[in-house]
Parts: sequence; structure tokens; C-alpha cells
Amino acid sequence: MALVRTIISTLRRFLVPWRETPRAVILTYHSVSPERRSYTISPETFEWQLKQIMLQGCRVVSLRTLEEMLDRGRVEPRSVVITLDDGRRDNYEHAFPLLKKYSLPATVFVVSGHIGKSGGLQMLTKEQLREMHASGLVDFEPHSVHHPKLTQVSPEEAYREIAGSKRMLEELLGKECPHFAYPYGRHNAAVEAAAERAGIRLAFATRPGAVTPENARLALPRNAVESDTGRLEFRGILAHGSLR
Repeated sequence: MALVRTIISTLRRFLVPWRETPRAVILTYHSVSPERRSYTISPETFEWQLKQIMLQGCRVVSLRTLEEMLDRGRVEPRSVVITLDDGRRDNYEHAFPLLKKYSLPATVFVVSGHIGKSGGLQMLTKEQLREMHASGLVDFEPHSVHHPKLTQVSPEEAYREIAGSKRMLEELLGKECPHFAYPYGRHNAAVEAAAERAGIRLAFATRPGAVTPENARLALPRNAVESDTGRLEFRGILAHGSLR
């Protein structure tokens, strides 16, 4: 499957013009670590990808900047947004130093009820969140309180998960948190309504694709970058936002 995606990526990269298309590509990571785990890429791979973004002439923007572009009705060509899900501690240990090295903004969607967790997966501490936030490069946004599949709980419980996570981060960091990533990418009309009720302006799924002003604000696409994402495939994602 990875080989097929690479072949498609290569063909699209060379046959389809893309550089001036008014759309943004959102990249989704989880872990950046030397350890071999699911949803994990190495720091060396992450650094290569950051360099590739710049070599391709792309501009890394924050979600706030993306929202401003959507409000204006035009997304600047070659815009890229870097996001990391869950709030794992290796984001601080390995991703954050590289973001600082290249002065690139990113957003971490945090499972607020797991902050400081040490059993099993090591999660970011409050002190690490504050340090990363203070850098001006890393924005923290909610990813629920307990990371449930929101389509499998009641609308009221979905609202509590979204609003509770949002409120905790706002109190911790003293800022507005109007963006949300659905756990597992699961959402439906009821979950979207709960997000809107909680004050969420942009919400993100996990389906691949590029962002344009025509996208529904509470169901924006993101592109997963995982350990088996090859170099040609990554270039294809930057170019087109999707291999489908």
C-alpha cells in the first residue's frame, strides 16, 4: 500500500500543476521520537520534512492565520499547517527543539485529562505546555478531556468533553482556544453542533485533503504523516493535500 501511494504521489507531483493553487495543507503528527512506536516518526525524519516544506517554497502558518485567510475568502497558495495530536511528552523533547531551530509555528491538540500522565504514554506536563506556549511558536488547542469517540457518546457528553478541554486549556494558558481536533477523527452533525455550542470555530477531522474557503469550518481535512510515509509521498501531500 505504501508503494502504491508513493507511485501515485510521484505521478501527481510531476503531472499536475499545484504551486499557485489557493489552498492550505494541514499535516497531522502524533509522536516525534527515536523510539519505534505506532504513530511515531524519528526526529531525523521530522527535520527532513521541515526542511522539505521550506525547500518546496511553502509557508508554514498557524491555525489562527489560516482562520484569518478563510475569513477573507482566500487561502494563500503553498500554505502549510503543522499539527500534533494528543500532547505527548516527546513533542517537547524532540519536536519543539526543531520547531525552534527553524522558527516554524505548530499547533498541539491536547487531551486535557491526560496532562502530566506518566503511566504508559508519557504526556506533556503543565510546565512544558507553558514553556512551549511562551515561545510564541506552539499553540495549544483542545482535543477532548478523555479522548473518547465522540460519535459513540451522547450529544451532552460530547459537549462536556469539548467544552471541558477548551476551558481547562484557556485557564492554564490564559488565552482563547477556538480550535478543536476530533478524537479519532470521528464526528457527525450532533458532534459538530456540540463543538459549535462550545465556542469552537474550526474543527478538524482526519480525512486527507486540502483546505479552501469552501470547506465546512467544523469538518476541515488533515493529512496524517506516519512512520511509513515515504519522501516522495510526503512531497505529494505537500503538493496536493491528498493522494486520492
